[in-house]
Amino acid sequence: MKLKSHLCFCIAAAALFSFTGCLNLKTGYPAKNSFLLDAKRTDKKRAEQGPVIQVKRFRISPRFKGKGFVYRFEKLKFESDFYNEFFISPDEMITEQVQQWLSESEVFTLVTARNSEPPPDCVLEGRIIELYGDFRNSGTPKAVMELKFLLLSANKSPAQILFKKRYRADIPIKKKKSALLATGWNQALEKILNQLEQDLKSVPIK
Repeated sequence: MKLKSHLCFCIAAAALFSFTGCLNLKTGYPAKNSFLLDAKRTDKKRAEQGPVIQVKRFRISPRFKGKGFVYRFEKLKFESDFYNEFFISPDEMITEQVQQWLSESEVFTLVTARNSEPPPDCVLEGRIIELYGDFRNSGTPKAVMELKFLLLSANKSPAQILFKKRYRADIPIKKKKSALLATGWNQALEKILNQLEQDLKSVPIK
């Protein structure tokens, strides 16, 4: 009886070894890649006199809320990429980029993320409308970004709308590669923030 049990154990062990050998555990899964957005300015300046602005955390369309890159293949066909993603959530990352960009502009003396001393003169709210790789045409892939901005007075009740506008950038990329797509989004963000900064210069903020 013991011999029979031992023989069954050996057969089961051999079968398990054979199965794991065919599975080739060394191969594993593809590595995940994480990317940051980092909009680069050509100049860094700070206004000596000017308003104080509070930049609230941006909202984002539920379609693009996850960290995984989103690709568009048809009009209604979108896919999320598990292996290529943003390092942190895109709404948090873009909010930080907007704060950093405006803090290095000549428009505002101080850029804050929350109520501060001195108190803000205006509040900037934003929403990420579009953020995807447009692969509908395999020969001309694009990095797509669309942002909506709303500037409100902070010292009046009820708050008054000082400025609102949507900006969209479609940046061509050479190939359907995650690294090139991330670079395209950076270029899109730089283009949008440059336009936003120029528009805010002409907004009367008191």
